[in-house]
Amino acid sequence: MVVEMNYNNIVIPDNVESIGNYFMYNAPKGINKLTLGENVKKVGQYAFYGISIGTIDLSQTTKLEAFDSYAFSHVNTGDIIIPKTLTDYGHYCFQTGSISELRFEEQSSLRTLGANAFNGVNIINVYLPIGLQKFAANGYIFRSCSIEKLWLPNTMNTVISQGAFYKGTDIRNIELQEDFNVSMNFSNVSTL
Repeated sequence: MVVEMNYNNIVIPDNVESIGNYFMYNAPKGINKLTLGENVKKVGQYAFYGISIGTIDLSQTTKLEAFDSYAFSHVNTGDIIIPKTLTDYGHYCFQTGSISELRFEEQSSLRTLGANAFNGVNIINVYLPIGLQKFAANGYIFRSCSIEKLWLPNTMNTVISQGAFYKGTDIRNIELQEDFNVSMNFSNVSTL
């Protein structure tokens, strides 16, 4: 069996290692819950593009390494906890969607956040992982997005330029972890 689904709940079984590009691209109906099996290593480009997903459950995954570009673009969902094994967070991964809260598991392996990681997305809370070191160069990480609270870890070791917060970014509260020691430019965030 490749996929077990009744369109209310989609379960990607443990024997699947990769979810292909365009797997459910622009599916005509939203789903209540998406659960990834423990051996899924990669979610392909545009795999869940344009779907309303009540819950994205990544708690079973123990080997997830990559979200390709646009993997969950235009997705509306609740809280998401990204597994600590993720090392590649693709460009436009959650573009123009809506998320209640995005967190990363402790001891995250993610070191660089890709360009346009939060392009046009509406999120209540974003907690970037301890261990994250930098944003992609000229990456417009937070572009035209709306975030109530952004938490940045003290493991950042590269200057955060104004380009990271680009064009109409609406962030109401930025919280820095104790001992945060990197130069930042928030001049593009007019709501601070």
